[in-house]
Amino acid sequence: MIKRIIEERSRIDGYKHTVGGAAFFNDPSYREDFEWLILSYLTSALSAAGWECPEYAEKLLPPEPDFQTYLTLSSSPWLVETTEVLCPGYYRSDFHRKAARSGRKIHDIPDPHPEPWSSFLYVIRKKLGKPYSGRSSLLIYDDMTASDFPDYRPWHERIFTQLRTWTQDSASTCDLTKSRYENIFVVDASGVGALRLHPHWDVIRESPFPS
Repeated sequence: MIKRIIEERSRIDGYKHTVGGAAFFNDPSYREDFEWLILSYLTSALSAAGWECPEYAEKLLPPEPDFQTYLTLSSSPWLVETTEVLCPGYYRSDFHRKAARSGRKIHDIPDPHPEPWSSFLYVIRKKLGKPYSGRSSLLIYDDMTASDFPDYRPWHERIFTQLRTWTQDSASTCDLTKSRYENIFVVDASGVGALRLHPHWDVIRESPFPS
């Protein structure tokens, strides 16, 4: 069923905070809505920046990409695969269970991870090998924040500085120049910032996260 992306965003925003993060991010029944939310983050950023962006989408079933999107109902479809990057070793279910047991509203900020980019490597390498990559775009939700890294800098600058060096396959990098995706987009954890990594390096909308 084809739906308006902005209407799905409004529907999800209407209940998301009432169910809480533990349920929304961990309960499989909300997984599809989480994917709609990631898609809406990108389309909102594209629209705010004056870029061409889809207004409608329909959810596809595996092994197809997650969405078939449309600029208009009469336009040709644009396929989108969504995924997310979490800090290495971080499991939302464990985090929320511990928070529920402790009853604490404020949580200690852990030290930066020694290899934060290993999550990007795992996710991108896995997605680059998908058979549908040549006819779709990849959309990555970056759940990591400044506290996960040893240096504080603007979100887009951090990602560009690191991933622009990924021009060959190695133990710690994958070759982004070999991507067959039409586009590789990244949205930040706030749902505001958005970048494009391929086929061009573009800041679509800067993240509000502090540097």
